[in-house]
Amino acid sequence: MNNTKKISIVFSILILPFTVSVVIPLVILVFTYYRFSWHLDFPLILLPAIFGFILIIFGIYLLIITIKLFHDIGKGTLAPWDPPKELVVIGPYKYIRNPMIGAVLLVLLGEVIITGSIILFSWFIIFLIINIIYFIYSEELALVKRFGNNYKKYKKTIPMFIPKLKIKKSRTF
Repeated sequence: MNNTKKISIVFSILILPFTVSVVIPLVILVFTYYRFSWHLDFPLILLPAIFGFILIIFGIYLLIITIKLFHDIGKGTLAPWDPPKELVVIGPYKYIRNPMIGAVLLVLLGEVIITGSIILFSWFIIFLIINIIYFIYSEELALVKRFGNNYKKYKKTIPMFIPKLKIKKSRTF
């Protein structure tokens, strides 16, 4: 991998997911003079903290996997200025079309659960709505132009953010 590609990957990670999941939440919490709002005593306060940290760790892990797939399979990055050249449909992309945003949403939700902040929850909802609108009216149109029928077929079978649960039908004898 050349240095320009490495810089593009690092820059896109710092600008995009890091800003959304770290910088903005910190600004929100600092400027709202945040105090934990669960009002739980020890050891009960550990429950949302543990669950939130699990979501954050899983979100970061998912983000790393998706960035690696974009690089290795897609031959691009998560940055709009260096998008994948190949359609990625393996790994988490077999279950949802936007696992990168799903990863960021998991991190944000983990932060909300840890802090109990209504304002941070509002940011989570705003970010989700903005991305749904962006994907429907911009990104998916660009993906159809770039990948054609392959993306159309993929879009028909794979949900945007929430994986389909496959329920096996039980046999009656």
